[in-house]
Amino acid sequence: MIGVKMKKFLSLLLVIPLTLLSFVPNSLALESPKVVGYIGQIDTYSPPEAALDDILENTGKYNYMIFGFWDFDKDENKYKGTGAAEEWEKGTFGDTRKAVERFHQQGIKVLISAGGEYAQPLPDEDPFEYGYELAKYAKKYNFDGVDFDIENFPNGSPDLTSEWLAIATREVKWEYPEAIISHAPQAPYFSPAQSFGYLEVNEKVGDLIDFYNIQYYNQGSSTPYDTFEQLFIYSGWNQPETSVIEINYNGVPLDKIVIGKPVTKSDVNNTGYVDPDKLGSFIGDAISNGIEPGGVMGWQWLSDKNSGGDWSNIVSEPFDTK
Repeated sequence: MIGVKMKKFLSLLLVIPLTLLSFVPNSLALESPKVVGYIGQIDTYSPPEAALDDILENTGKYNYMIFGFWDFDKDENKYKGTGAAEEWEKGTFGDTRKAVERFHQQGIKVLISAGGEYAQPLPDEDPFEYGYELAKYAKKYNFDGVDFDIENFPNGSPDLTSEWLAIATREVKWEYPEAIISHAPQAPYFSPAQSFGYLEVNEKVGDLIDFYNIQYYNQGSSTPYDTFEQLFIYSGWNQPETSVIEINYNGVPLDKIVIGKPVTKSDVNNTGYVDPDKLGSFIGDAISNGIEPGGVMGWQWLSDKNSGGDWSNIVSEPFDTK
């Protein structure tokens, strides 16, 4: 196996052209639309193995389930799962290979999400090691792929941010060629005015990223993304060029733009919540006007289950009736 240091050398020498890696097909075809649910936490089950049955009995229209989160534990000095990912890691869901097979039987792919709201790997952690360890973890625990939910960027350093994320993404693809790869940036990270660097990420490794779970929430009162206009057409002056069509105009394919929204009001810190019926009507209007996104993402699955389990059905319906 080629070591991390050798691959670092090769990456610097060759810059690993995207065409070298992008031909590698995923082992599983990607659905369209993508209906993504994050599993950040689960209920306490007795016996613990009942957790898997409970999720599989409450999957709605989801065809992607993303377990959060994987990160570096400073106390244990190692990368590991936290929350629902830790439960997956320690065997609550039983044999992970068999668990993934059961998800597949229901048409659902299972990813591990790296980072989370409070993680800060940039700029101190080595992106080569980060990507290598993430890919190794995903393979060990039989995930279909990985999700980068890296949110705490150093503002005003787009070159640093984009290169770190590009290296880590390439490293995952190198170590795990069949992996599905998604990223979960906040919507303003795509703004040319905000210097967070996600347009540069898309330019550098967009061919390796299967879709973006864009977080259209928690952006304060100036850009709540709670109207059709602001979500799909014109985001406004505070977070310019971050609506769906504006991000598309700036180079991101529509079928890779997955609209992320909180499932309930309790899943959001400030703004961005949209009633599922209203969100469904927004998506339907967009599709009618030729703006069909790649899907919809909900934070988080447990809230959907506990509030009746209808969220994924309602917000995905416009894709079924187009």
